[in-house]
Amino acid sequence: MPVAWLKAARQAGGSALAVGLMAWHLAGLAGTHEGLRLRPSHYDAFGLSRHAVYRGLAALEWAGLVRVTRAPGAAATVDLLPPPTAKEPEP
Repeated sequence: MPVAWLKAARQAGGSALAVGLMAWHLAGLAGTHEGLRLRPSHYDAFGLSRHAVYRGLAALEWAGLVRVTRAPGAAATVDLLPPPTAKEPEP
């Protein structure tokens, strides 16, 4: 998980960072950054309400950190994107 991504998610405010951490956790389990299905069981595991997740996803989208596909009656599908300024500090 790029530090610049975390910083941008924190700056997006609200529940964006918590939702971002949930998405990165799911990406680690799935082995991919694309097509992540955010289900109510995931919200519950992270202590988030669906409204907090919706607001967090909107903030992450606005920040350019995720792409979200929504469909009525279906779980949101999330693609994690690189941060807009994806420069990592050199060790």
